[in-house]
Amino acid sequence: MLNAVILHCMNTPLFHILTGKKERLLKIFEGWCDNVIDLIVATDEEAILRRDIYDRMPVFTWGKGRVTLLGDSVHAMQPNMGQGGCMAIEDSYQLAVELDKAWKQSTESGTPIDVVSALKSYESARRLRVAIVHGMARMAALMASTYKAYLGVGLGPLSFLTKFRIPHPGRVGGRFFIDKAMPLMLSWVLGGNRLYLANSVTLRL
Repeated sequence: MLNAVILHCMNTPLFHILTGKKERLLKIFEGWCDNVIDLIVATDEEAILRRDIYDRMPVFTWGKGRVTLLGDSVHAMQPNMGQGGCMAIEDSYQLAVELDKAWKQSTESGTPIDVVSALKSYESARRLRVAIVHGMARMAALMASTYKAYLGVGLGPLSFLTKFRIPHPGRVGGRFFIDKAMPLMLSWVLGGNRLYLANSVTLRL
């Protein structure tokens, strides 16, 4: 048994593709290598499943008063970078850091804990990083679903160019980005809130 995942940008309403799924896939991937075509042909119509993936635009307001949000409830993102759950964990840690600071300030000054300010600080600390990772996940989805190996693919009358196997400009640019910028990008994405990890946080409720 082989489980294949095929990515494709699709604006067609769901009710238009409840039938003829294999035929539609063969049309979408016309001109691809024989292995891809053979895989689609060998798959039963009933076994072809559509799974739409959605995200939501980042918002500037995460909470109000003593209530705030974290994780997918405020910045749901596509799974292409595997960072949705990671961002929720980072949110949780940052929230604990800010509430711990508020508790320490309260004990030192003898005043009530300023939860509202702590939540605002949490939101400010997380908003930009989350928005950047969200955008990167969306870009990865776009790249995966519009990838073209050779110039001419999807160009209609100019599709004859594919036989010359000229690398697609997007493929060349993508390779340059991967080779030069990917290590720095992954270091920043996967590094998380490492600046806070040296200090233990004790959250007191």
